[in-house]
Amino acid sequence: MDGDSSADLPVDKTLYVGIDVGGTKVNIIDNTSETIHRYGTSEYASMEAILDDYCAKKGSRPVSVALAMAGPRDDETGAVKLTNADWPAFNPLEAQRRYAGTKFETANDMIGTVAGVLVEAGVDLEQLKPGTLSPTGTKLVLTISTGFGVAAAVWDRHSRKYVPMASEGGHIGLQPENDDEVAYLKFLQAKYPHVSAELALTGKAGIENLIDHSLEQHGDTELAQTIAHARAAGQPVGAVLLAFATEGQGQSKELAHKILGHLGNMLGSVIRDLCVAFSATGGVYMTGSIALALGEYFARETGFLQRFVHQGATHDTWIQKIPIYLIIDPHVAVKGALELAKQHSQ
Repeated sequence: MDGDSSADLPVDKTLYVGIDVGGTKVNIIDNTSETIHRYGTSEYASMEAILDDYCAKKGSRPVSVALAMAGPRDDETGAVKLTNADWPAFNPLEAQRRYAGTKFETANDMIGTVAGVLVEAGVDLEQLKPGTLSPTGTKLVLTISTGFGVAAAVWDRHSRKYVPMASEGGHIGLQPENDDEVAYLKFLQAKYPHVSAELALTGKAGIENLIDHSLEQHGDTELAQTIAHARAAGQPVGAVLLAFATEGQGQSKELAHKILGHLGNMLGSVIRDLCVAFSATGGVYMTGSIALALGEYFARETGFLQRFVHQGATHDTWIQKIPIYLIIDPHVAVKGALELAKQHSQ
């Protein structure tokens, strides 16, 4: 699907727009209402096509647009190529030439999430692990969804405020801790030149890989058939696993619980490593479809929290003090992008 160019529309100098661009969806919000406009990434050929559609429906163009995009950002041009979608790179300088009078700023999608955590009043949180926050400690912010997004909010003692810090931490390697995880790593190494946490554990590829490996190791007809039907229908397979693990029976229930157990355990270890790397004494904040759907199950039914602390490992004492939260608001990233648009217009 594509739209006509909106380049000739008038610029509304009071209109600010924030956009959260992911591998499967694009969410847009502006400062005139709380409505979230959702677009399917696969239904459009480029970011410009979505902008044209949105502006045409609005009847005008915004004065400032901030795009939080799921991919590495070129520090010189601001161009971003989505990691999990076959789009051309979006270049804000080219966009400004196309849409004269509109200012464009890009950021890694996780910067939008961090901005949302920092500025959204009373952000709704659910605690998965108790702890004690350091008032100026680094906050680790994770999106566990189609991909694995990692960013931080670092305290600047001179300005006395938090500063967002982007990273590509979801693409760090995977460290197995038992024979089952070693077998899974070997399975992944046969498919990829480098096995990242994202490829092993999260949405677009990770859960699928873990399911395929587990069914290969422990065949189960009922679970395999249900997952095959979900895949054919484009439905999330994580929801199938959760349903079998909580409401199923017999071998299918046991295998679903085993798969989710491996997933929770390995995520706990990866997040621990990220906390050590960032010295995240300001807490861990998780969002994204997988985190929101499975976070409670991980904390309650798997070794997620035990692997996070990992008693006996270096720094286990201060890791034990770090709280972990779920960010319940699914639109925290696009709201953060709107805040960035307001800041960049000043």
